[in-house]
Amino acid sequence: MADPDLSDGSDDWEGQESDEELDLAFSIFDDFSAEDSDAVWNHMKDKCGLDLSVVSKQLTQSGKEFDEYARMTLVNYLRKHAVKNDAEHARQLVASIGPQSAFWEDEEYLKPQIGDDRLLWDDFKWSSSENSSETGGGTRNVQETQPNAAPKTAGAAAAAAAAGASVSGA
Repeated sequence: MADPDLSDGSDDWEGQESDEELDLAFSIFDDFSAEDSDAVWNHMKDKCGLDLSVVSKQLTQSGKEFDEYARMTLVNYLRKHAVKNDAEHARQLVASIGPQSAFWEDEEYLKPQIGDDRLLWDDFKWSSSENSSETGGGTRNVQETQPNAAPKTAGAAAAAAAAGASVSGA
């Protein structure tokens, strides 16, 4: 006879509370959270000056690429070193980020600091229009993106544009 606790147990680990938590993206610097990771990125830009378009532009100008790995490295680095609810520390930490920062090359920061971190996995429409024109297009500016205009594919578009630019520029 089958044990009733095991027969339908494949989805039991996903409780209602954990489903709700997985649906939220969490700020690196404070307790802000939202269902939309774009809202969290914009919150961190407004509160702490973390502007991904600026970081991307600085990396690109130094000959590096701001791809998914760079975004993971940045998020994990900040999560490890940020002090929650300390806006001054957050601004100083953000100000210390540059293309020559040693953490970009440290594989330690490819390991997630928190499980199911939506800032690592969700695509974000962050590219500046200057970066878009430099790479031959394919990315969208946050201000230019209309709600419900298109699915969140900016990360994939940026990766494809970067790959195309690298191949065509070779």
